[in-house]
Amino acid sequence: MGVIMADGIPVAHKVWSGNTADVSTLKTTVEDLKERFGIENVVFVADRGVFKGNLENLDHNYIGSVKKRESNLSAKLLPKNVPGSKEKRAAEIHTDEEKRYILCLDEDRKEKDLENLEETVKEGESFLEDLEQRFKSKGRGRPMTEEGAWKRIHKNLGRSKRLFQIKIEEKNRKIEWKIDQKALEYEKTIAGKFLLVTTTNQKPDKVMEEYKNLKDVEKAFDDLKNLLKLRPIGHRTSKRAKGHIFTCILSLLLAKLMEKHTNRTFENIKEKLEPLKTNQIKIHGEKIYKRNTISPEQEKILDELDVEKPPKILVNV
Repeated sequence: MGVIMADGIPVAHKVWSGNTADVSTLKTTVEDLKERFGIENVVFVADRGVFKGNLENLDHNYIGSVKKRESNLSAKLLPKNVPGSKEKRAAEIHTDEEKRYILCLDEDRKEKDLENLEETVKEGESFLEDLEQRFKSKGRGRPMTEEGAWKRIHKNLGRSKRLFQIKIEEKNRKIEWKIDQKALEYEKTIAGKFLLVTTTNQKPDKVMEEYKNLKDVEKAFDDLKNLLKLRPIGHRTSKRAKGHIFTCILSLLLAKLMEKHTNRTFENIKEKLEPLKTNQIKIHGEKIYKRNTISPEQEKILDELDVEKPPKILVNV
């Protein structure tokens, strides 16, 4: 499923068969958008999954992110400085034929990354100290093997293993380890940074801004899956499945419009308005529906949405 967003509002969507690869949808999506909305210039903004080796074949400009690790270019460019004093800033630091590489720095993200890094190191040290004692222990039971120790290291440290230099000697029942200072300093240097690649001629700040707009689409899919319960789609025909999806997209549109009119999240609006209910009562055999009291907060939301307050009494509903 594809969702087209404009200024945070879903304006179109498309549904493909479940076995359709992402790359095969891109070209047809561009052609469809250009025809439906009269778009002349298209710039693709994509995450790493879509970007991987695909966008170069689209004959359109693009903005994509480069992996932080497992790339010689990233290792070379990420440690560079991003000049300026703004909390979020970007600078062009490299060109390769038609590709421009933009290094971005988010100071808030940097602070969080450094805090997480410090916590990761402490947890890693604690784990390795415990593992070291258990490995050398000659207690009852079968002793831990070198293979078993490495399995525990990979399972518990995961990617943070790169922050440590570890040596295991099964014969001497010994684990030696220390923090890899070079790796740690590299992580500190790249904290809060991310590297973008683009074929556009836009200024670095604009490239970063457009890339960050991906969060609108990501949030839309998160809302569809979790808030609006898009899945599971229990329909036997494509027509009914597409109708189900259309209803969810329509709900997403209403939710985003409500957010725009109130400057609140839809979750907050839903939480505040949910207690507003009607109760059925019978008077002389006639059914009457009586609304409960509207709170000041609820009244404010209804005013912001330009929605009339429901009447106190409803008869013959």
